[in-house]
Amino acid sequence: MTSDSLVGIPYVTIYNRCDHRATTAREDGYFSFVAKEGDTIQFMALGFLDSKYYIPKGMDGTQFSAIQLMTRQALWIDTLFVYPYPTKEAFARDFVHAAVPNDQIAVAQQNLERERWRSLDQLPMDGPENYAYNRQQALAQFYHAGQLPPQNIFNVMAWAKFIEAWKNGSFKRKTKPNW
Repeated sequence: MTSDSLVGIPYVTIYNRCDHRATTAREDGYFSFVAKEGDTIQFMALGFLDSKYYIPKGMDGTQFSAIQLMTRQALWIDTLFVYPYPTKEAFARDFVHAAVPNDQIAVAQQNLERERWRSLDQLPMDGPENYAYNRQQALAQFYHAGQLPPQNIFNVMAWAKFIEAWKNGSFKRKTKPNW
């Protein structure tokens, strides 16, 4: 392999900046991605500079292939020396008496608020999540290929859960109607 040869980069994250969808390239660097005219696609991989590709207007819904070149990024990390604590007691003493600035405690408390966690549920999927969801859907299709997917009406465990919920009163009306 020479320095001017093209090599696919595995597991590159491909992100559409216009509608916030993403996917991940396969082991050989190939991927398939649906985008519209005028979208900006961003390519991200560890050890490479991010690169962007603008899909030109006037494509008239045609399919096309593109090769996106990515430049290696030199990562320089200072030397780090890690020394173990001499005893567990010394570590426990230093950990308990560590001086954490108040502004960092406030940030940690804000990050643990319920409203903040609820807002995270509305974030779009990132590349690995999108890839895992795609693989799960493909596996379900292959698993039930040539037949209908199972229905819970014939599932004994689903019936057991239903009967248990009925006994517990989960289906009782909480308020009485005003008739």
